Amino acid sequence: AKLDEKAEPWFIEPKGFVLVGSSRNRLTIKNMPAHNKIKEFGRRLAEHLGYEIYGEREDSRVILLTRDKKNVKIK
Repeated sequence: AKLDEKAEPWFIEPKGFVLVGSSRNRLTIKNMPAHNKIKEFGRRLAEHLGYEIYGEREDSRVILLTRDKKNVKIK
């Protein structure tokens, strides 16, 4: 969070490991964090930094945070 505070990025993307590609040879589904854990981490990070949750994608285990939800236009 300290680096995020210093850099002030427009977006932060907390993301968990997803079992794809050659990682399937080394890891199992047990290594993947549950989406609700990623979402809770993202919510707490957003609250700490003054960001908002812009979106999420459960199957990719990702949450998108933004500094200014009103002025963001993603196509």
